Amino acid sequence: MIPNKTRHFTIRTEMIEIFAVSSPVKRKDLHFNISEYWLALLCGTYIITAIFGTKGVLVMKKTFVALVKRTEAWDHSREAHEQDGFADHAAYMGGLEAEGFIAMAGLLQETSDVLFIFLADSEDEVRARLAEDPWQKDGHARLVRLEEAHFRIGAPAGAGPG
Repeated sequence: MIPNKTRHFTIRTEMIEIFAVSSPVKRKDLHFNISEYWLALLCGTYIITAIFGTKGVLVMKKTFVALVKRTEAWDHSREAHEQDGFADHAAYMGGLEAEGFIAMAGLLQETSDVLFIFLADSEDEVRARLAEDPWQKDGHARLVRLEEAHFRIGAPAGAGPG
């Protein structure tokens, strides 16, 4: 039986640390044995895997802010969904959103630029993945600014500490 003690569980990038915080116990039946620790670790791993995916850990990503401009190839007389290549662009960007790479995106009203918040391991990863966007490839849009950001308030889920 696992005694009712205070526990502190920390999930960190690519590892799980378990710390037991308690005062010394004199009764032998209240001490943990090594198999109980392994059982707790195993159960915790399965729970975390079920919540966060097959890797079994929540990997915190860096947060990047990007500004994408429409280019000369953009036909301003047509809506976005009427532009050439829209279906492929929408499918690609929808896939990035579904996997959690795009945390947020929105159209800036005065300029029609698009502001993106990405969760990624590096700036190079963001640049490479954006370069695969059909609208980036055919010249409808162009990445003009990319910077790592540390949010203090309202950080996207999955973002590392700022």
